Amino acid sequence: MSPRGVSRTFLGIQYLRALAAGLVVVWHAYLYIATGVDPAHETASLGQAGVDIFFVISGFIIFYTTGVAAMTSREFMARRIVRIVPTYWLYTTVAIATFLVAPGVFRHFALAPWHTIASYLFIPAYHPRSTGLIFPTLVLGWTLNYEMFFYAVFACLLTMSLAARLGAVLAIMLGLAVLGVVVEPDAAVLKFYTDPLVLEFVGGCAVAWMVIRGVRVPRGLCLGLVVLAVLGLAASPAAEEWPRCIRWGAPSLMLVAAAALYEAGYGIGRVGLLERLGDASYSIYLTHTFTIPAGALLWQRAGLSEYPHTLFAIPAAVASLSVGWLAYAMIERRATSFFRALLAMSRESRVPT
Repeated sequence: MSPRGVSRTFLGIQYLRALAAGLVVVWHAYLYIATGVDPAHETASLGQAGVDIFFVISGFIIFYTTGVAAMTSREFMARRIVRIVPTYWLYTTVAIATFLVAPGVFRHFALAPWHTIASYLFIPAYHPRSTGLIFPTLVLGWTLNYEMFFYAVFACLLTMSLAARLGAVLAIMLGLAVLGVVVEPDAAVLKFYTDPLVLEFVGGCAVAWMVIRGVRVPRGLCLGLVVLAVLGLAASPAAEEWPRCIRWGAPSLMLVAAAALYEAGYGIGRVGLLERLGDASYSIYLTHTFTIPAGALLWQRAGLSEYPHTLFAIPAAVASLSVGWLAYAMIERRATSFFRALLAMSRESRVPT
């Protein structure tokens, strides 16, 4: 356990971030070029669980970092905004510009004034081209709407003790999930944030609380959690009627718990490639929405559309991971450093002399 006031990087969590990014990329690559269901569909569909792994990881990281290093709500939100917003706004703007110049590049893209504004402000809104679906302009940004909401809720709880903080976030998210089941709201914001999916963040928070408290578990239990998680994911195609927070959220929670608790108790070896991909996971997630359509266009123009979808998905995933890492090194890391420096200067200017 890290001493109070000292944060650390969990390598196992980094590796899971890399895994989550890879799963999402493979699924989207397969889905983008698929014209029907083939034998690989069920396997590729497991990639959707990558988002759930990200949500659990987010709950873990936010609870852990604020648990071992005290910070104000204002400082917390400023850090999260610097981390998330500039890069997301950049790629949203690039997507809009690309659509205006070459409308055929994206399959599910539309522009409407309020919807575009809502997208930049992380406000859930119904997509102009999809009946009943709540997506922002950059479609995969739906996950960031959940992230920003979780940050806002969590920022309000930072004055509480760790145990009270965990109880409060559980009560809020559980209350929202129950409200969604009972009321079934139609308004986009209420419908979106009362989805039981919000409970996945709480799972990550609970794991972080255990790590901070120094809970030590046997190696065998960690291995058992991994086995159960793999079995759960393998069985998930047959559980389509189950809520997502159980179908994919429960296995994701098991993976994060196994990785974090094992590393906290026994340590874990460094795997450079996975660590770097974990660092770049946010950029990989955002840029693959450009890389995959570009690759699909090349694939189709080369006359390869009749070949199995997996033959496209694999090289497209490798390309997406590579482009995402380059985007991280050249754009995200530099932009984040720049805005963090501005944030530090702002804090210094407020310090009385």
